[in-house]
Amino acid sequence: MRSCVRKGWSIGRWGDIIIAVTSENIVIPRKTNVDIVGDDGNRPATTGNHPAKDSKMKELPNRKPNRLRGHDYSQSGLYFITVCTKNREELFGFIENNQMILNEYGNIVKQEIEIIPVIRNECVVHEFVVMPNHIHLVVEIANTDDNRNCTETQRDDYHRPLRKSIPNMVQGLKGAVTRRLGFSPWQRNYHDHIIRNDNDYIQIAEYIINNPTRWRDDRFYKT
Repeated sequence: MRSCVRKGWSIGRWGDIIIAVTSENIVIPRKTNVDIVGDDGNRPATTGNHPAKDSKMKELPNRKPNRLRGHDYSQSGLYFITVCTKNREELFGFIENNQMILNEYGNIVKQEIEIIPVIRNECVVHEFVVMPNHIHLVVEIANTDDNRNCTETQRDDYHRPLRKSIPNMVQGLKGAVTRRLGFSPWQRNYHDHIIRNDNDYIQIAEYIINNPTRWRDDRFYKT
């Protein structure tokens, strides 16, 4: 089958359907030479090319990107990072008398956060807290010298050179915890906020420090 692809479009296959996709997430089914036949040998009634496939395509989630478009996350700066557990399950401990009581899983997460500056010499971890179902931390990318390149002295558990950036730091943290627990406790993505000034930093630091005392008012608290 021949098809013409305009600039900015890409062609892919989903099941028996050839689709053309633009950067605006517009999906246009293309006809194929495959007939859809039911168990009784008859073709189902249709309102389009492949309505069963079309209905499934409409149900696909439209994910909102969490990263700031165009920002270089390897450049020097302060970043407020939040990572949640999968389905916000309270896996890391519990709050008692306004204090966070870490369980075995929570202590492993705490250890892996504390070791970040040892593994990654461009990173400085400022305030952080491990909560029952999420973590908050302020991370500073301090070394601006060739942050985009890998170094021979910094390697991950598989002896691969580490790339210096916030996404790679978060990926490394999540991966290290997952390996030690034997399963992944994390949600698919994470949230970040670029700290722009001193007032921004002070407010975030106070929020992190006081997070256990305000647990029941926290957006991640499960009632």
